Amino acid sequence: MSPEMQQKALAWLEEKWVADRVCPICNARTWSVQNGIAELREFSGGDLIVGGQQGIYPAYLVMCKNCGYMHLFNAIAAGLVEKSEPRAER
Repeated sequence: MSPEMQQKALAWLEEKWVADRVCPICNARTWSVQNGIAELREFSGGDLIVGGQQGIYPAYLVMCKNCGYMHLFNAIAAGLVEKSEPRAER
């Protein structure tokens, strides 16, 4: 994740995360945005599907600096990546 994307992620969190920012595991209040965008894939009965219409959800992680607990946020909703249209099957 570029420094600009990381700043955008932080700004989005500042706007949206209005509840108390205490870690539910250790009660710390120090968080960091992890470098990189992760992918979550739709469950396909345990099979790996290459290509096709399987949904992929981009996400970024915010980690507690004390214990490592992580929150997962949708990178499309945060404006970090653009939603792409499914490709037509070949």
